[in-house]
Amino acid sequence: MTGIPVKFTILITILAFSAPLLGGTIASFPPKKYMIGPEIKYSPDGRKIAFTAGDGKKYNSPHYLYIGSSAKGSFRQKFADTVSAYEWKNSSEIIYVNTKGDTVTVREGNVSSGTSRTVYSFRKKMSGSGYARSYEKFDIKAISPGGGFILVERDKGTCSLINIKTGREDVLSGFQIPYSGNPASTVVFSGDKKRVLLFNGRENSWTVYAVSGNSLMHIKKITSVNGIKPGSNYKFSHDGSSVAFTVEKCKGGCFHVPYIYNISSGNLTELKTIRGGQILRVAFDSSFNNAVTNDMHRKLRTYRLK
Repeated sequence: MTGIPVKFTILITILAFSAPLLGGTIASFPPKKYMIGPEIKYSPDGRKIAFTAGDGKKYNSPHYLYIGSSAKGSFRQKFADTVSAYEWKNSSEIIYVNTKGDTVTVREGNVSSGTSRTVYSFRKKMSGSGYARSYEKFDIKAISPGGGFILVERDKGTCSLINIKTGREDVLSGFQIPYSGNPASTVVFSGDKKRVLLFNGRENSWTVYAVSGNSLMHIKKITSVNGIKPGSNYKFSHDGSSVAFTVEKCKGGCFHVPYIYNISSGNLTELKTIRGGQILRVAFDSSFNNAVTNDMHRKLRTYRLK
């Protein structure tokens, strides 16, 4: 592939790392060299893992998408574009967002060939004058698995649901993503695109919505699960009926306890504890049987939870 900076070729070499089939370290970086992005995602079949990475010496450096085996690692940069958000379309294709200047582009890429095509593009307008001139806000907060829709945050916190194929945009009346620092507020679609889950980082709560036509219908707000606050490390099930999440605890060292919460029944199931390293992020596969962790921006480690 042409046009890939030399430093990313070096990163590819560093990531050519093998791990045991049943779990272990599947990617590793030298200290203070590179940074793994916050979002790590399994493919729908659980056989691949995707993440973004940039130069660890520059926190706001451009991030690129890397994909490898969930069993053996061997991660490679697949596309020349920088990536600000992404979602698996299926186990062989991925949807990602690339921003250049005033243009936000959504592309579909084949993870085997490294080829991609544009499926949606938006050009931001400039407003104001002098030093106050700036682009309008158009932040893609969520991409529906399989493609179809993107959830976008606009100026003054207004959110819209956009049909990628038709370009139709519908304002989501009454729906906003609360601003928060750490943990950040996030929103995701269920795998079947019938539900949306909002994590409120200000108060550590979840709110479940049904996707009804071109709008969202409130179903349930969850502020506590058996006395446990909802966490920012979570995975929405394919049908939107349950959530896998972790709670960090510290006693003789820090560790994460993973749970599965059934939204309808309220049942809470505890899984095997995740220990080791300084865990910054935990991501689950679709079956909730496996997890991968970001260990202090330096390592990816996999765990069996059942």
